[in-house]
Amino acid sequence: MGANEALFAKYKAVMAAQGDRLSAPRRQVLKHAIRNFVLSGAELQGEARARYAAIQERSAELQQQFSEHVLDATDGWSHIATTEELAGVPQDVLDATRLDDGGKEAQHRLTLHFPVYLPVMQYAEDRALRETIYRESATRASEFGKPEWDNTRLISRILHLRREDARLLGYANFAEVSLVPKMARTPGQVAEFLRDLAARARPFAERDLAELRAFARE
Repeated sequence: MGANEALFAKYKAVMAAQGDRLSAPRRQVLKHAIRNFVLSGAELQGEARARYAAIQERSAELQQQFSEHVLDATDGWSHIATTEELAGVPQDVLDATRLDDGGKEAQHRLTLHFPVYLPVMQYAEDRALRETIYRESATRASEFGKPEWDNTRLISRILHLRREDARLLGYANFAEVSLVPKMARTPGQVAEFLRDLAARARPFAERDLAELRAFARE
C-alpha cells in the first residue's frame, strides 16, 4: 500500500489543495504520510520501481527465514541439569523442568525459552551453568550451531539488499534512509552521539563492574 501510486496521488492532491489551510498538526501528519510514501518507493518508475518491489519481497522472505532459524535453534537446544546444579532457582521453575525418568537424583531439562532462561540466569548459583546457557542463547542461529540454522549468509544478503534499496531511493546507504523520520541528521551524527555517550557512561560502568566483581568474590 505504501507504494500505491493512486493513493499517493490523493495525498499529494490534498496537500496541494488544502495544505496551506490545514492546522499545523494536520499539515505535519500529511507531510509525514507523503514522506513515508516516498520512502516506500512510490516515486520510483519503470525498472527501478520493479526492482524496488522485488527487493521488498525478497527481504521479507529472508527476514522470515532469519526468524525461523532463531526459533529452530531455540527449540533445538536443551541441557540436562540436576537439582543440585540448580541451587537458587525458584521452585516453580524446578517443577516445570523436572524429568520423571525414575532416576534416584532428580533431573531437569533446561531450554532457551524465556520462562526457563531468565530465572536460571537470574537465580542459579552455579556460575558454569549460567555461562553455558548464556553462551548458547547468545550464539543461536550462528556459525557456532547447526549449519542449516546459520544466519550469517542471510544477514549478509539482507544488508546487501538494504544498500541497494537505499540507493534506489537516492541515499548513500540504509542508515541514511533509517534517519529520515528521526531527529538525527546523519549517520556520523549518530556515531558521534554514541561515542560521547560511551565516554560519559564508561566511568560509571567501570564502577558497577568493580562492585559486581567484589560481590562475586565475597
